[in-house]
Amino acid sequence: MNPVIPHSAEVIAWLDDLANPVVAIESIQALGRAAVPALDAYLARAPQTVPQARSLAVQLLARQGGDEALEYLRKALYRQPLDGLIPEVRQSEFVVKNDILHELVQHRYPQSYDDIDYALRTLRLPEAVMAVATLRLHALAPVLVGMLNDEVLAGKAALTLQALGPEVDGVVLKYLQHWVQSSSEDTRTRLAAMRALLVLQARGSRLPDSLSHYLGGLSHPWMQAVTALFDTSRPQRALALVRGALADDGQLAEACKTAYAKLPDSLRFEALLAALLRNAEVDAYGCTHSLTPSRHAWLVLEASQAIPRLDTLAQSLGRLDRDTAAQLALHWSAGERGALGSLWQHADPRGRVALIEAATHCGFRTGYACLLRGLFDGNGVVRKIARRRGLRLLVR
Repeated sequence: MNPVIPHSAEVIAWLDDLANPVVAIESIQALGRAAVPALDAYLARAPQTVPQARSLAVQLLARQGGDEALEYLRKALYRQPLDGLIPEVRQSEFVVKNDILHELVQHRYPQSYDDIDYALRTLRLPEAVMAVATLRLHALAPVLVGMLNDEVLAGKAALTLQALGPEVDGVVLKYLQHWVQSSSEDTRTRLAAMRALLVLQARGSRLPDSLSHYLGGLSHPWMQAVTALFDTSRPQRALALVRGALADDGQLAEACKTAYAKLPDSLRFEALLAALLRNAEVDAYGCTHSLTPSRHAWLVLEASQAIPRLDTLAQSLGRLDRDTAAQLALHWSAGERGALGSLWQHADPRGRVALIEAATHCGFRTGYACLLRGLFDGNGVVRKIARRRGLRLLVR
């Protein structure tokens, strides 16, 4: 016969009343240490589909402090394996166990390494990933590197590996060589290799020559971009970095933007122009999509700030579609009177049409010189567009 645990019924009732958590907190705290066995008994019950009550029990147990409460928290971490639970309950109990580990890592006790190891390998808790960095547990680095192909934990694992410092570079390189040389074209493997490279790049680590050579032959734009972060002599490096800056992966995009900003204007402009002409990018799975409006706008803005020479800009306008060319000219002119007109002599007919479109957005006073030249242009299409846009401005 199980012994009766003092206050167990009251604690269950208070915690299960999710609408009144303040009552539960005040009532259980008033019991003091007498509530500890009852809280342990509550956590020993079957997991629930929502985590709030059990997480509150964890917090109240942790507040009690002392070896007894710590031991009960450790028991709760190992109790109720997640694998055998239905999805709704598993997700709820995952949150509870993450809360338990959060409380445990606030303390130093002999079994802490074993608990974090279990939480990392078996439960795959985010709190365990962060604890590795906090407690400098370098021995668990291989587990973290393996998590770089986990869509949920990859970001936290990468940050922790960066925090552990160059001592773990050997482990990262070992996994990296296996991933990049794998015969599989699996997207997860490619992403894991990219994240491993970003971990190394973030702290300025170097790659072995053999690995650099192999990476140079990979075809996916994201892998070309991350390789360009290391190889400053790579052909078409600027274009690879710009394409990386357009990636859906935030860490890759930010690293590529930082590296790209250090390039000479001429290289940056040509790479940006090539990306605008392409007007599409490849996602993580190798599928091609048109540029989103925000990415297209970023390219136009960056190109307008990287123009090496006036004639270079003017000549590029005719290569772009009319709207993009007009946006580029407009950003470059920044409302300066006569600026658009100064491009006229260098532009081909398509470029001159784009300048007229840009002048329309500037207003008549600012775009006057450009529109006037269009009215007397030798090309009939240019004259026709200039008349239409000029009349539109006049009737505004």
